[in-house]
Amino acid sequence: MAAAIMSISVITSCSSLGSLVSGAQNAGAVAGKALKALIDKYINLGSLGNILGGLGTLDLSDAETVANLTKIASSIKGLSTNTSADYLAKFAQGLMNGSSNAISQEAASTITKTLADLAKRQSMTTSLNSDGSLSQAALQSTAYTVANVFRQMQ
Repeated sequence: MAAAIMSISVITSCSSLGSLVSGAQNAGAVAGKALKALIDKYINLGSLGNILGGLGTLDLSDAETVANLTKIASSIKGLSTNTSADYLAKFAQGLMNGSSNAISQEAASTITKTLADLAKRQSMTTSLNSDGSLSQAALQSTAYTVANVFRQMQ
C-alpha cells in the first residue's frame, strides 16, 4: 500500500512540475510577443535608435505601449519565485518563440535574467491596480527594464 501511495505522489509531483514548466514557456511567449510588438512599434516610429542610445524613452501615454508593458509585467510574475533551471530555460524558449525569433537564443537567457530581476523587485500583487492596469511606479520600472532589454536584443 505504501508503494502505491508513493508512486501516486511521484506522478502528481512530475505532473505539476510539467505544468509549471509549460506555464513558463507560455508566460515567456506572452512576454516575447509583447517585446516584439514594442520593438516593431518603435522601429516604425523611428525612435528605437534614441531608446537604444539612451536618449529616448518609451511613450507611457500611448495605450498600445502601456498594454504591452502590462502584458510583460503580468507574464513575469512566476520569475520572482520559480528560479529552477528548467523554469528559466522554458521561459527563455517562450521568449524566442513569442518574439518570432527576434530574440536570439543567446539573448534569451540574459533577457530572462533581467525580467526575473524586475519581477523580484516589484511585487505584481501590489503593482496592479484594481482594473488590472499597472501602477505608475510599476509602469515606469517595467518601461525602464524593457528599454534595457531592447539593448540586449541588439
